[in-house]
Amino acid sequence: TPLGPTPTRAPITVNVPARNPGSSSAMPTPDQPHPIPTPRDHLAAVVVDGGLYAVGGRPLDPDRNFAMLERYDPGTDRWMVGPRMPTARGGIAAVATGGTVHVFGGETSRRVFPEHEVFTPAESRWRAAPPLPTPRHGIAAAVVGGRIFIIGGGPHAGLAQTAVVEVFEPPGFAASPRAPVPVAPVNDGGPPSAP
Repeated sequence: TPLGPTPTRAPITVNVPARNPGSSSAMPTPDQPHPIPTPRDHLAAVVVDGGLYAVGGRPLDPDRNFAMLERYDPGTDRWMVGPRMPTARGGIAAVATGGTVHVFGGETSRRVFPEHEVFTPAESRWRAAPPLPTPRHGIAAAVVGGRIFIIGGGPHAGLAQTAVVEVFEPPGFAASPRAPVPVAPVNDGGPPSAP
C-alpha cells in the first residue's frame, strides 16, 4: 500500500500540573501522564496508531547521544521500551507516515549525521533509508502530500544554519534535493522585507 499520513486514533492530552505558590516543584495530579523513563533533550516524538513514540536525544551532552526508542500508550498510561535505533543521535527530526517512523539527521560536538532510519512498529524493526544529501541537525520535518520535507537545520556541529530543503518520497525512498527556499531579508528582527 502507498505510504501516506496516518490518522491519530486516540487524542493525547498533556495536563500541566498545578504548582505550589512560591515553589518551583510540580504537584502531582491524578490525570498527569506517567513521566518518560529516559529523561533527555534534543529528542523527537511522533504518533503512530495512537501510540506516542519518543526517539533519540541526549542527556545535555552531544557526545552521549541515545539510540533509545520508547512508546507511550495513553490508554494505559504506560511507557514501553522498543528496539534501539541503529545510530544513536540527538538534534534529530522525525515524522510518522504510512505506519512508519522516519528519523533524520543529528549531531555530536564534532560532526553532523546524514542518517535516515525508518522504524516500522508493526514489525518492531529498524531499517536504513537513503541518507540526507545535506547532513544536518536541529532540523524540521513534515509530511505534505505523502512526501517528507526536511527543512533548515545546521550543516555543522554547534551553532550553524542553512535554508536547504530536501524532499523524500517514502514509497521508493527516492531522495530529491530541492533548491533552498527563498527567504525574505529580515531587518533587525522586525517583519520581513519584500523579496
